[in-house]
Amino acid sequence: MRFSSRKQAEDYARENGLDYEVIETHKRAPNIRPRGYGENFATDRRSPWTH
Repeated sequence: MRFSSRKQAEDYARENGLDYEVIETHKRAPNIRPRGYGENFATDRRSPWTH
């Protein structure tokens, strides 16, 4: 089931006599590389890029 808000989900659970547990999500820090995707093809790399 999906609800557009936490309050709607809690109200639904209460109305239907359901036990529920709220687990807050945490935001992940973005993984941003300093030079990004273009770094893979840079000519000034310290070592060659290989797989």
